[in-house]
Amino acid sequence: MEKTNEKKLVGIIALVFAILGLVLSWVPIVNNIAAVFAVIGIILGVIALIINRKNKKTIALVSTILAIVSIIIVLVTQSIYSHAVDTVRTSTSTASSSTKSSSSLSSETDKNTIEVNYTDYDVKDSKTYTVNYTDNTWSAANVKINSVTVYKLAKAYTYDSANDGKFNVNGFVRLNVSVSPSRDVQMFPTQGTLVLDNGEQHEADSTESWDGDISSGATKTGDITIPVSDLAAANSINNLRFKFDSFYDTDDYDDDNSNHDYDMSFNLNN
Repeated sequence: MEKTNEKKLVGIIALVFAILGLVLSWVPIVNNIAAVFAVIGIILGVIALIINRKNKKTIALVSTILAIVSIIIVLVTQSIYSHAVDTVRTSTSTASSSTKSSSSLSSETDKNTIEVNYTDYDVKDSKTYTVNYTDNTWSAANVKINSVTVYKLAKAYTYDSANDGKFNVNGFVRLNVSVSPSRDVQMFPTQGTLVLDNGEQHEADSTESWDGDISSGATKTGDITIPVSDLAAANSINNLRFKFDSFYDTDDYDDDNSNHDYDMSFNLNN
């Protein structure tokens, strides 16, 4: 009788571990311990089945089945919880990236700058004037000022000019110019001189270099950016005078037309 009770005791212990495993198998993190209990329940349940092979094996069989079910529940619940955690992390990461991108885009949109000679200058305000001024005084080419944009900087910057040295600038004037020659010419508006109605005169010495040799029948368009030292606002300039040199090669020494000095004055408000 005692041996029979001992054999039943193994099944009861197996059942206890199996029940603990089943109860804890639903609880996140803790179900790792439940898996251990379930494994012990399976081992003890199998042992109980073996040692009770000639007796009733109900308890041993039940404990083994419960332990196996516990293992299955642990695996299923851990998979579900892991998927849920991954989903939350992905959603959080996506939201964070979206917020960051939106913030970055907003920052780039809010930060208005102008680049001159590979240096960025913060711009407080700007105004673009449609000029449509055409100079056809030289038979070798037509020059058109398409537009002028005046930039008022957010603060004073030190500008290092190749021709005028270092001086403080509070803005820039950017001319958009088109050149259409009727013969092969050499034109240098990017090396021109700008005279403002506030008395300032500055030479264009930025890295813009779209001009030079221009072939007959071609049209080249580009920007010319010139610093302004005294600029109260983007709309405080009314009149501009722009000058630059041009010429074409010829073997006729009597051809007085081979060289031309462009001198264009125009009003921004017209």
